[in-house]
Amino acid sequence: MLLDKFNAAGSGDVDAIAQKLNVTATDADNVNFANSYIPGMGNEPAMVGTIFAMKAGQTSKAIKGENSVAVIMVKSFTTPPATTDFSANIKQLQDQRKSRSDYEVQNTLKEKANIADNRAKFY
Repeated sequence: MLLDKFNAAGSGDVDAIAQKLNVTATDADNVNFANSYIPGMGNEPAMVGTIFAMKAGQTSKAIKGENSVAVIMVKSFTTPPATTDFSANIKQLQDQRKSRSDYEVQNTLKEKANIADNRAKFY
């Protein structure tokens, strides 16, 4: 129902559409692709995806999200600074590989030893 109202309000300027619908157009700053949360709207992955598929200065059609319906106009994109220190990522990957290798070694030893685990029958 809301999607139909938004589509009936027309397209173009977000402020004009908001005025026709008796709602207030608001800005959502610092929306990023890594987090699908939009301030004032909640978790809206479909809208975040649409935002990053648009170009600066472009206005969308009415978009149905998880919690709301909106018309979005992208003012600008800010390119984040390039990452220069990858030490945290390296440590995380090393820890994951170490944990997995310990697990895999244990399972391989169990398989090669031909041991049947029948504890479930007794406990």
